[in-house]
Amino acid sequence: MKWKTVLLYAAILSFFTFFLLAIGAWGLYWDRFVRAPEQPVKFPHSIHAGKLSMPCSFCHASADISRFAGAPPLERCAGCHRSMGRDKPQVSSLSMGWCVSCHRANEASMDCATCHK
Repeated sequence: MKWKTVLLYAAILSFFTFFLLAIGAWGLYWDRFVRAPEQPVKFPHSIHAGKLSMPCSFCHASADISRFAGAPPLERCAGCHRSMGRDKPQVSSLSMGWCVSCHRANEASMDCATCHK
C-alpha cells in the first residue's frame, strides 16, 4: 500500500514540475519573440516616467492589465501639451491628421475606436 502513496506523490510532483516548466518556457518565448510594435513617435519616457514620476497608467489605460500598454490617444498628450512643451518638434508636429496618415501608411486600423476609447 505504501508504494501507491509514493507513486501518487510522484505523479503529483511530476504534474506540477511539468506545469511550472511549461509556464517558464511560455514566458521565455513571450519575452524573446513577442515584441510591441514600433511606435512612430520617439517618446521620452525618461522625462515623463523618470523626471516627472508620472505613473504608466496616467497615459496608458491598459498598462496594468496588458504586456503592451499601447499608444495613448492624442487627446491624452494634448491635455498637458496645450500649455507646455509646444516648442518641441515631437509635440508641435502631432495632430489628428498626422496620426491618420501614419495609420494609412502602415495599413493600421482606421477604426476610430482603435485610439478613441
